[in-house]
Amino acid sequence: MFKVIVNDTWLDLLADSGSSINLLDCKSFNKLKPRPTLEPTNAKIYPYKSDDILPILGKTTETQTIEATFYVTEGTDGSILSWRTSEALELIEVARPLIAPTSDDRVDQLVRQYDDLFHGLGKLKGRQFKIQIDETVQPVAQPHRRVPFHVRKQLEEQLEKDEQQGVIARVNFGVSSAAEIFQNIICETLAGNQGANNLSDDVLVFDKSVGKETLDV
Repeated sequence: MFKVIVNDTWLDLLADSGSSINLLDCKSFNKLKPRPTLEPTNAKIYPYKSDDILPILGKTTETQTIEATFYVTEGTDGSILSWRTSEALELIEVARPLIAPTSDDRVDQLVRQYDDLFHGLGKLKGRQFKIQIDETVQPVAQPHRRVPFHVRKQLEEQLEKDEQQGVIARVNFGVSSAAEIFQNIICETLAGNQGANNLSDDVLVFDKSVGKETLDV
């Protein structure tokens, strides 16, 4: 919540990065001195995750540090600033990704030098993991998760494709901790390599002069 001057009046407004409009409730609008004349509007404004249209009394455009249009609604549910207005008033900062320029020649050189790494599906080979089993625990067979009928064909095709590529193999049981095991193996494999790290199964390769690149493995 921020204190913002609107029409020479201090108001408590919420900077909402998810809102595309500025909104004043009746309570905030009635505080404005002098009170501006509302213009008619046909705008249909919906609250977040709601199909009910807000009752809009009109709109007004105010100029203080910046020019902004406010829609005035009935009730006393609070007033908000849109993300554009909030950013213009420097109340919030929208982070934008920074991409360091990379010459095409350097990329082409890396692709040619490591050509074998850019074909097919990369796999981590030669690693085995022993599953520790408590023999005193009674095994329990879990039912299969039901698959919606309309996606069964696509699922079967994807499973067949993954099996052909060696991503999965047919077994009599599943391991719920497989993702954690794989993440740990990736972390051990990258240990000691400067400029390389992993987040789950994403490998981040970076250095001081080049922006981070994410490679799915």
